[in-house]
Amino acid sequence: MRAGGENLATANQPDRERRRWERLSLAIPVFVRGINGQGREFVEFCTLINESAGGALLAIRRTVRRRSHVSLEMPSAPVLGNVKPRQTVRMIRARVVRIMTVDGWTLCGLKFARPLTQ
Repeated sequence: MRAGGENLATANQPDRERRRWERLSLAIPVFVRGINGQGREFVEFCTLINESAGGALLAIRRTVRRRSHVSLEMPSAPVLGNVKPRQTVRMIRARVVRIMTVDGWTLCGLKFARPLTQ
């Protein structure tokens, strides 16, 4: 037994998956709005690498700060003639919770302000 009551067998096992929602590996183009390090608003065309109802992995060229807030703008599906009109752009607010740099890209782990299931 180790300190804290866990035994050696469970201490060496990998951590359990902590995500509440399944992650989908879909490349989705989005516009990202945020505030840069100088306090100026920016808009950049980026790609979501994978998504879940609670967050996403964003590939962006610019440097983004951890804990910063961003808005994702993505076009909605076209409206059909017999369906009542809806917004043509969906806005999703998110917070940057993780950052990793790979080959000139900044990969940002985002947590959505509201899960997409609502």
